[in-house]
Amino acid sequence: MKLEWDTLSVQIADELKEKLLHFSEKIEEIMKLDLSNVNKIDLCAIQLLMSLKKGLDEVGSRLLLLNCTIGVMDALTLCGCLELFEYEDE
Repeated sequence: MKLEWDTLSVQIADELKEKLLHFSEKIEEIMKLDLSNVNKIDLCAIQLLMSLKKGLDEVGSRLLLLNCTIGVMDALTLCGCLELFEYEDE
């Protein structure tokens, strides 16, 4: 699933949550999120990703973040969350 937003923030959190939940219902093993369009991410969106990952872990699935921009990686590093996720470039 490719996220279309430039900024993942509290302002779009409800819409993002609905899309992620809907998409995650179809996942059996790996949920891939393409973040190549995302240049900024706030703590609210990071918490949403962490919650999604936890839910997927509980049912034996994985969350894979694809094509993360420097802005996303910097935000995850600053929050101390970088090591919580799996990453891949396509």
